[in-house]
Amino acid sequence: MICFWESPWEHFLYMDSDTNYWGNILNKVPHLKEYDMVIDRPNYEYSDEDICRWFFDLPQLEKHFPNFNWKARRNDYVCPGVIFGKRDIFSLDEYKELLEFHSSHPGLFKMGDMGFLNFLIFRAVDEGRIQLCQDYLQFLMPDFDMDYIKKRFPFDENGPVCQDEDVTLIH
Repeated sequence: MICFWESPWEHFLYMDSDTNYWGNILNKVPHLKEYDMVIDRPNYEYSDEDICRWFFDLPQLEKHFPNFNWKARRNDYVCPGVIFGKRDIFSLDEYKELLEFHSSHPGLFKMGDMGFLNFLIFRAVDEGRIQLCQDYLQFLMPDFDMDYIKKRFPFDENGPVCQDEDVTLIH
């Protein structure tokens, strides 16, 4: 989260520490400066149960944030292991307030910062405060079997064999 306020650059790439790049990822987002944020686009649809497991406790969310239309975004939520962002797109006061709320309502936001950050992002989008782009940036390893992974990311005697169209972030 600190990148949003303390980045020495206006635009930044945040990657979780267990994320690796495959190819020149900057070629994947030539439109970066047109948006405040570029995040992954999920490859699948989420059921209510999935959303409750990975992102939010829905009864609590509806109770405390009745204006947040989580259903409209149900297939947009992401694992935030990769973010192209712009410094100062979120208010530090908003973040602190939400963080305090999160502390006093454990279980509302799921999976570390995953639900928290998705809420922060999509609330800002819905309120027209940020311009968001979603693109297929991230390859989530647990979603695929090892045979497919080996075919998708081949190596030869010199190392990775990456074609321009194979660019992704492996997480």
